[in-house]
Amino acid sequence: MTFSDGLTLTRTQIHNAGFGPLTDHVFTFAGQLLPLEMDETESGLLSAICLVSGDRQDLEEPSKVEVLQEPLLEALKIYSRKRRPSMPLMFPKALMKITDLRSISAKGAERVVTLKMEIPGSMPPLIEEMMEDLQNLETSQDSHSNSSQSQHTNYSGLPV
Repeated sequence: MTFSDGLTLTRTQIHNAGFGPLTDHVFTFAGQLLPLEMDETESGLLSAICLVSGDRQDLEEPSKVEVLQEPLLEALKIYSRKRRPSMPLMFPKALMKITDLRSISAKGAERVVTLKMEIPGSMPPLIEEMMEDLQNLETSQDSHSNSSQSQHTNYSGLPV
């Protein structure tokens, strides 16, 4: 598998880096993407749709995020249909991959947590980095949660 920064790892290297059983899910997903023959524009739009998603947990205003996502969905639909006029089902097939990707992402988060318990001492550098990112995200969410609670009450202590 070749990553966006050019790093190429074999299935065994990824497995041994701490991904374990998640490795097969990632390679299966990648194998399912290949037949779609998505170009960089389609991949970029699909990635943006994944990131700008109104059904994410703890969003304060999911409807605003959904509004941001609409032009991305429309752009992918138009681009996919213009690129492959004889394949009108390419757009829905691409969207279905979002569900698969989210499933892998959830399994990946679980894997990172279980690695903490499985590996005594230091972990592989890639997993260490993921753990740091996860801890930073949790810290950020905690501080955002605390600040958003204070933003939603006025000086009388009543909810706004």
